[in-house]
Amino acid sequence: MVVPTEYGLVLKKVDLPSIEEFQRRVENRADASDMSLDEVTRLVHEARSSDE
Repeated sequence: MVVPTEYGLVLKKVDLPSIEEFQRRVENRADASDMSLDEVTRLVHEARSSDE
């Protein structure tokens, strides 16, 4: 991750969760919202395709 500061840019290492951990987090948050897991998955795919 690149973080801008008043002294310049700072590079920070980001530890990404495993696919299983990420899916569990998404499922937990989907349970706490009005969105279904399918809707969350669709939004993730839309966001990924818009970055290309």
